[in-house]
Amino acid sequence: MNSVYNNFINNTDNNIIGLEKDLESLINNDIEIPKNSGKIWNKKDRKMIIKILNKNNDKIENIYTDKIIYTISEKLGRSNNSILNEIKKVIFNKFLEGKEFEEISNELNIEEENINLIIKLYDDGLINKQINFFEKQNKLLKLKLENINLRKEIKKNYS
Repeated sequence: MNSVYNNFINNTDNNIIGLEKDLESLINNDIEIPKNSGKIWNKKDRKMIIKILNKNNDKIENIYTDKIIYTISEKLGRSNNSILNEIKKVIFNKFLEGKEFEEISNELNIEEENINLIIKLYDDGLINKQINFFEKQNKLLKLKLENINLRKEIKKNYS
């Protein structure tokens, strides 16, 4: 799992560097934007991703560096990052449907280690969002209680 995680970290750094270069090239009009860039994803595109992943002969060992991502992005006219993000969404949605890592791995033809890492990363993000939500709710309840107590005090003092 450490090798996949290290690849994720390294590829995240490389993606940032790549995005900076892409931005610079866009400013200089050096690169072409994929034809479907920025368009809303539809079921047909998502099904195409799954179909191409399933046709792949070998299980994808590292989703961040596998050439299949480039193939899919060319076929759908999307960026590599958008393909990766859609695959991650598909993985996480299957997990939320109650499917096991091994089952998701077999369905998408992606090594189980990748599935585990992606779900962990999504899960950590969701947990942090939920914690923030509950912290806000807790503060709101405290303020409401404080408000009720102040109203009681005011009513008591001025009645």
